[in-house]
Amino acid sequence: MPGDPNDKINIVGKISERIGTGAHAQTAIVWETIIVSFVVGCFLTLAVLIAAWLKIITVSMEDIKILWSTVFVPIITVSLGYIFGRGKQ
Repeated sequence: MPGDPNDKINIVGKISERIGTGAHAQTAIVWETIIVSFVVGCFLTLAVLIAAWLKIITVSMEDIKILWSTVFVPIITVSLGYIFGRGKQ
């Protein structure tokens, strides 16, 4: 009977509602990783630039380049490589 609370097949958790199941979940997690990395990187860059503009800290563009090149770009690159580099089975 559809909608039966005792039916384990119809129970979907909160995470499954957001990212899906199976192969779709793998791809969705990678896309979430890319989006979160990009948003956090932009937020941190903006926060550093505002702090530098208000003369709270001194920062150069080289510092921001190092932040992006050592943290966010590798995460995004590996995630994109996983999505587009894996073969169809």
